[in-house]
Amino acid sequence: MAPTYSTAFQPAYPPGSYTSVSYPYHAQQQQQCGPQQPCQQGPYGYAAAPGTVPPHLPQTKTRKAAAKLTNWLRSKQGKAVLAGMDEAQTQFASALAATELAAGSPAAMSAGPHAITIGQLPDELLSRILAAAATKPTGGGTNPRIVSIMSRVCHRWRGLCFSAPELWQSLTLEAPMFERAAGERQRWLQGKLWLLQRVSTSVHHLRITDYAPEKVLMEPLMRAAPCTLRSLDLDMWWGAHLSGLPQLLQLARAQYTSLYCLKLSSCSRVDNFGGAAQQQPGVTAAQLEARLVEGVFAGLAALAGALTELSLNTQGMRVLSLAPLTALQRLRRLVVSGCSAMLRQTVPAPAQFLCLEEFSLDGLFRLEADGTTFSEARWQAAPVGTLWLRGARVTALPTLLVAMQPPAARPLERLVLEQLVAVEGASAPAAALQACAAHLESTQALQLLKIFWARDLLQPLLRQLPRLNTLRLTRCGLAALPEGTYLLGLRTLSLADNEFRTLPPPLLHATRLTHLDLQGNRLLQPQEAQLQQLLDALPKLRQLDLQGTDLDEGLAEELARYASRTGLAVQLPEYEDSDDYWQEGDYYSSDSDSSDDGCPRYSWAGCAYASRW
Repeated sequence: MAPTYSTAFQPAYPPGSYTSVSYPYHAQQQQQCGPQQPCQQGPYGYAAAPGTVPPHLPQTKTRKAAAKLTNWLRSKQGKAVLAGMDEAQTQFASALAATELAAGSPAAMSAGPHAITIGQLPDELLSRILAAAATKPTGGGTNPRIVSIMSRVCHRWRGLCFSAPELWQSLTLEAPMFERAAGERQRWLQGKLWLLQRVSTSVHHLRITDYAPEKVLMEPLMRAAPCTLRSLDLDMWWGAHLSGLPQLLQLARAQYTSLYCLKLSSCSRVDNFGGAAQQQPGVTAAQLEARLVEGVFAGLAALAGALTELSLNTQGMRVLSLAPLTALQRLRRLVVSGCSAMLRQTVPAPAQFLCLEEFSLDGLFRLEADGTTFSEARWQAAPVGTLWLRGARVTALPTLLVAMQPPAARPLERLVLEQLVAVEGASAPAAALQACAAHLESTQALQLLKIFWARDLLQPLLRQLPRLNTLRLTRCGLAALPEGTYLLGLRTLSLADNEFRTLPPPLLHATRLTHLDLQGNRLLQPQEAQLQQLLDALPKLRQLDLQGTDLDEGLAEELARYASRTGLAVQLPEYEDSDDYWQEGDYYSSDSDSSDDGCPRYSWAGCAYASRW
């Protein structure tokens, strides 16, 4: 009889009341095993297969058996078995793939029958399996529900769950918004306080979410959090019930000596300032909210000596100015998003933060810095120094390039301009761009997005970019390009999602191009002579994208043959009405696919056709 690999839970319950799952190694061995015996149900819903528990094995054989089990779980048969399990057991069984880290490659194992039970795995390996089972598939962090299920299996599992540091490094606590039963929120709080007390030495990143429109439960949770906390994320609705938030920030300063990252989010608001103001004679709702905002920023300023990362979502707040943030001079990363009630919100210029390396300023209406307005500004440090500006006036570009460049950041190598606002007068844009020359000396990549007057902007702007090698003009409504040799130094050019009908003549001067992107130009229908002239003028071209264009099907087939001879990677449109169904994708040729007549056959998206010699 073929070996059976059984994951037997061994809890502190009477024999026969615990659960186990029996996994045959592969389909052939399953046939040799004969029909499976009927299964019983354990206390947690797992199927209990009768049979004796395999004998204890040394750790070396344990690792081999665990690797074999991992290999079976990844097979089609294993996936079919997992599909019929309940959610908790599926997540646990899938987590057994983590044993491959400790067991090594299954291909290197010696053959022979082996058997192992979960109860016989060493604590270190079992702890890693439990940690993988409880990790959320997206965003990381620990799933408390799965941990709760696993901790009830047996005393050993319970001890491993609460002693594994990797399980509790990132913890999310989501308070119930409303009480479906009396005292539900208080019972939830007591449970989480016990949990924080049990795992306090392991928690480094804590996220607390409480959307209740009444008194929040954050204060007792923050008092119970460990002093070694490094990152704190508070997500709540904005309203008068947050009157204790400034004191919580003061508490964070005194209690969390290792805190470096703070996130405050209030994406919605509760209009309860009016009711709170009625209880305080002589105070209006606006004044009450202004006091709360002032207290919050005072609490943030108290953390100036520790914070290096700050994320602030002010969508639910009525904040007119974020100037108090300049007190946080140790910040290396700043994220400010959201602006409520169609307000013009004043933000500090990133150039005022001496240590700042990255930032993101995103407003729903208008932001203002150094007297200039815009809708969004972002600076990314990796992989290259990138500045993204949206909704700014073209005449304000020189000022914004100075104000938005952090002092500690690397030089500006990539510039993205979206929805620039035009100004009257033909000389105004040219004069503004000429003033930008000193700030664009290191810029190698430029992207213009949704700027429908980009044709007038193109030549004056490119003259200020001597090191430019990448240009992207996306969704600018272009039907033609101005004449000139301004594309001569480019290596990558994207004209995606525009309105070209023919190939622009200035492309013939871009003799150094290696990548040309014309996708999304649905009116573009290049003729054979134009396409041949373009390919002859671009000897270094290695990639050509024509997806979404009106390229003739016969010309596309000829272009595919040309690509097979020259090594050009070409993406062609999709032709649904053709007998030979073509699909969008990369074109590859292979001499190994040859017919009996010795003529090589080329494949395009799964369709093969013979080359004409």
